[in-house]
Amino acid sequence: MDELTANGARSLADTQDQVRAPKRPTFRHRCEYLAAATILKLLGWMPHGLARGACGMLAGLSYWMWPRLRRVGLYNLRLAFPGRPEREHRRVLYGLFKGFGRMLADFAHFPRMNRGNIERYLVYDGFEHYERAQKQGKGILFLTAHFGNWEISSFAHGLYGYPCNFIVRDLDNPLIGALVERYRSRSGGRPIAHSRTPRRWAS
Repeated sequence: MDELTANGARSLADTQDQVRAPKRPTFRHRCEYLAAATILKLLGWMPHGLARGACGMLAGLSYWMWPRLRRVGLYNLRLAFPGRPEREHRRVLYGLFKGFGRMLADFAHFPRMNRGNIERYLVYDGFEHYERAQKQGKGILFLTAHFGNWEISSFAHGLYGYPCNFIVRDLDNPLIGALVERYRSRSGGRPIAHSRTPRRWAS
């Protein structure tokens, strides 16, 4: 092995060690985790409709009380749709906030969801495409986007008997990251950290 290759191998190994090294939780991390876990438990205890209503109100308040995120959202919408009126940009962004609220309520109810009641929460349309691909005996790759409730779509796929792994971004708070992972994995799927994907290593 020449020196350049050896240095490259050591560099890759060092990078892998850095990525795999667990982040030590701080006091702030623990406080944030306690708040997040309490909110999820409380929402999960509520009836689903009530939880959605509460989260919708919380999301509406967040739109007005989180100016930095609102500015970023409006800036991106202006770039994407420069010809649309500002009123429409604000309407779309407010609807996005409300959608995140509904998704939080659904996420909190993952422990209650099972094969017998999942159809109360969503309609699985197009399963025949997955079934046809599965019969070919190869792996299946889903290309998705952040439209609608993307969390419940992969979760439901597992409840139907076909758990799938999914790529996620490492959260800044490792305790909340572990909490979210436990909820996401209840139907058998497993998260793959974005930092550990092949493309990441190739870049």
